[in-house]
Amino acid sequence: MPFFEYASTTVFMNNMPENRYRQKKQYTDGETICIWGNEYSLQIIKTAVPDDIFMLFPGTGISPEALKKRFRHDMSVIELSGISDLLCVPTELAAENLRNESVDIQKVVLTGDVMKDAARAFLPMARKPQVDIPEKFVLCTLHRAENTDNPDILKELMLSLELIAEFVPVVLPIHPRTKNKLNEISYPFETSRIHFIDPVGYLEMLYLLNQCALVLTDSGGVQKEAYFAHKFCLTLRAETEWVELCARGYNHLLGHNHLDIVTTTRNFLEMPPIFADDLYGDGHAARKIVQAILQR
Repeated sequence: MPFFEYASTTVFMNNMPENRYRQKKQYTDGETICIWGNEYSLQIIKTAVPDDIFMLFPGTGISPEALKKRFRHDMSVIELSGISDLLCVPTELAAENLRNESVDIQKVVLTGDVMKDAARAFLPMARKPQVDIPEKFVLCTLHRAENTDNPDILKELMLSLELIAEFVPVVLPIHPRTKNKLNEISYPFETSRIHFIDPVGYLEMLYLLNQCALVLTDSGGVQKEAYFAHKFCLTLRAETEWVELCARGYNHLLGHNHLDIVTTTRNFLEMPPIFADDLYGDGHAARKIVQAILQR
């Protein structure tokens, strides 16, 4: 591989417009592409990237076998893993998943997770949202289509939050998708006990994660960010990408039943947050990824 220059790296993030790179990007000899893989990345690679460009795929290998049957994303991850030149994995389990897919193990490097890097680096810059926040509160995020597009599931989840808000404040930065869906079912915002706030940026989210007593979410990323903040997470889904958090007891899958959600929330509010900070690397994943590229 020719000399790697960091400044010439192209990064494909989730949901980046495909035609932006298909039409405008001119790839040069020695360039490295960092794929943050999903089905969109796979389309870009197949249609716009020459065969001789070095491809890096960080964060791969995370999806357990059970998810492959449910999400098109995971099948894309498997295919991207096969065509990439370097696979940087966040955990030993991710490396094992790739081995089970018969991926060339020589391409796999255990680096840790760059999300942990970011959480550590930006925590000193975390800032309080410019709204009133209760001293003790449960933080909730809710946006996935499987939860918001089905009115019955959405109503069940909102009932859960209303009942939880009877014994502890619930702060919900409301995603535009969720707000639209709640408006469609004429949700009574005016009489709600939930502390709705506008969407927040990353630094405000770091503040909320580190100040809250507990996290309820259907987000994949927030599950890990809760762990980085040493907060228990109750996941409003039936499955998760981050099975190691469940195995350690830091994350619990609750699905949609309001009785399960309310009871489990009450129980976890009484539990001391005792965390071992040994998952997803040591906070230097980005440096290890660069080192792995330079050694190729």
